[in-house]
Amino acid sequence: MKNTQQITSINEWVAKGAAAPFVVLILFSVLSQDITAIVINTLFVAFLFAFQQRLLLQAKALVIRSQFSFFGKTFCVIYERSIPLTSITELTFSQRQHKNDLAITYKNGNGEIKILSFSCLHQAQQTMELLSASGLKYSVHRPTQNTKGLQANDTKETVTDIFPLGALGKEIKPTHTIARFAMPLPQDKVLTPWVTAGIFALVTIGLTASSGNWVAACVFIALTYLSY
Repeated sequence: MKNTQQITSINEWVAKGAAAPFVVLILFSVLSQDITAIVINTLFVAFLFAFQQRLLLQAKALVIRSQFSFFGKTFCVIYERSIPLTSITELTFSQRQHKNDLAITYKNGNGEIKILSFSCLHQAQQTMELLSASGLKYSVHRPTQNTKGLQANDTKETVTDIFPLGALGKEIKPTHTIARFAMPLPQDKVLTPWVTAGIFALVTIGLTASSGNWVAACVFIALTYLSY
């Protein structure tokens, strides 16, 4: 079983958006005829644009893969999680206006229940087509749009709008707000803060190398710490 459909994660879009400051630095470097800065910033742009994080259906498994790829050729796979379809017990697709989340509940080799999540921008139809191609049943959850009577400190989304049933290991009621719960960062989400902090670190290095502005570099170092 193989489906050519690939779902692009939100992390990949963030990485491509982070390339924009380096493109600006390249333009400034060209105007100042700084060859070294041009080379360094071009490498950073290539690095960020080469990053891919995709969800795909392959060899009777749902695969989440992070890699560096140029023109369809993969140079380095930095993370790959393959979940056999036979081990998946529940699929929950939370569809919102822009950001969508897929929660995959499965049993690992030790029989333990694990939940892996994947987030994407839009691509709702493509994601549901991929899930249908897997042959597995899945549920689609859309948050309620009734926001009448919300107070200033209330949130429009409740815990049940974001986390699938049982993901928190405790009873969830529709009236519970997100602020009621505190959770450690899931293992499949650990990569996100590291990527964010790494992007800010790259911006700091590029800014320092191209302009020698240590004040701005210190500001970005502080932003790197805060982003993590």
